[in-house]
Amino acid sequence: MAALVPDFVGSRTRKWIAAYQRPDSILHRYAVHLFNFTVNSENLDLEPGMETSLHERLDQVTYLARTFGPYALSCRFDPIVHYRSIIGGPVRDNLRDFETIVRHIGGLGIDYIVFSFCQAYPKSVRNMKAAGLELVTLNRAEECAVLDKLMPIAHRYGVQLRCCGDKGLVGYPIIKSQEEALVSVAKREIPQHTNIPVIGQSRCVDAKLADRIAREKGLNVFLSQAIFPGSHSE
Repeated sequence: MAALVPDFVGSRTRKWIAAYQRPDSILHRYAVHLFNFTVNSENLDLEPGMETSLHERLDQVTYLARTFGPYALSCRFDPIVHYRSIIGGPVRDNLRDFETIVRHIGGLGIDYIVFSFCQAYPKSVRNMKAAGLELVTLNRAEECAVLDKLMPIAHRYGVQLRCCGDKGLVGYPIIKSQEEALVSVAKREIPQHTNIPVIGQSRCVDAKLADRIAREKGLNVFLSQAIFPGSHSE
């Protein structure tokens, strides 16, 4: 018994699905499948080499959710990018299709989406400069202003935003001013009411979820006792 956790995006998913659909595929030997699936807006400025349309990627999400169950997918809108032309001009972002994406995954029963804000890593800066773009990094207040717009949209479709990497945003609530919310996060005063949207914490591999899926399949295994990079048991 094993857990397969690919990092999916675009044409890679198409090839994996085609392989899985073969009756003799070795992939059928895995009892539990978990997927990290990146699905961002269509943006040729940032991803000129993307071979699959947003429509096809959402169809792939649908196939995986219906085949393996919605809880087998960790969908990622990652990273959130703000940028402008290297010669100047207005700041743009890659959020155009965010509502389309959360509406689709929410309709499939997927109840969270993972995000991060793009950081000025040397490779990211070099790649954007080569494309004639300048990465615009946000301060904490600006990040929270973006989340104040995204959280109500995601909540409308039953989807929680979960943060990848930056634990400083975990617990950020939607119901307060930015100043009050940041104080709450600093003090770890996370609202207990389930109807109040807050930023959750993501896991690269949710071993406890894998355990639960395995038990539902009648398997007496405990993947949470194995070591997965980036997994958490708390």
